Amino acid sequence: MKYQKGPDGQYIGRENWKMAGDKNFIPDGIVDEAQWENVSPKILYILKEPNDSNSEDWSLQKFLELGAAGEQADGSLKGYTWTWGMLTQWTYGILNGFLPYVKSEPKDNAWKDFNERAPWLQQIAAINIKKTGGGGKAKDNKLWEHAEEHCKELRQQILGFEPHPQIIICCGSVVSQIFWSVLFKDEMLETETTKNGVKFALNKSEKWLAIKYCHPQARYPSNFKYSMLIDAVKELEPF
Repeated sequence: MKYQKGPDGQYIGRENWKMAGDKNFIPDGIVDEAQWENVSPKILYILKEPNDSNSEDWSLQKFLELGAAGEQADGSLKGYTWTWGMLTQWTYGILNGFLPYVKSEPKDNAWKDFNERAPWLQQIAAINIKKTGGGGKAKDNKLWEHAEEHCKELRQQILGFEPHPQIIICCGSVVSQIFWSVLFKDEMLETETTKNGVKFALNKSEKWLAIKYCHPQARYPSNFKYSMLIDAVKELEPF
């Protein structure tokens, strides 16, 4: 799986990151390049860090290609996290014409099955602010330090996607603050607000939309999180 190209035309690979020697470095980006080429709209999710502190030779792309599942010792697949179940549901709703919540799951408990999640997660891109694994709860101060230290590399990764994402969803308040205050500081100082109160910014020249949103595991009802996002994207698209 390739890394994405930076503005200089070079791929942003492990060697571009100062933590490259860390065995827990976890690459991320476009899950399936062929599907990314054709999907519309193209959705990029930005999250904090991988919830894994001991993995070697592992990538977020491979994990999502398998439907947010990992290979077990016997070769079988197993895996479910609430985060990726929710993100699958959001993706499914957006890519299927902004479905209402009651139609956002093709059958009961579909998103608990990695086989059901896989076709939809293969059509997205997803990155973490911090590229090394952590625990179940990221420490915000470490994320800020990491973002400031690796601002150039993170910007190159986001701006180097080919084709560029049309919708960037910043998952959580800290990720949103880092996106606006560190990665794109002085470029998007002010954000506008949709009719239902979701903050966003438009880059009209590059034709992409960035949304400040809650984390999938935020303690709000699932139908509320889904509907707020779907209504916001529907209102703004096409932009």
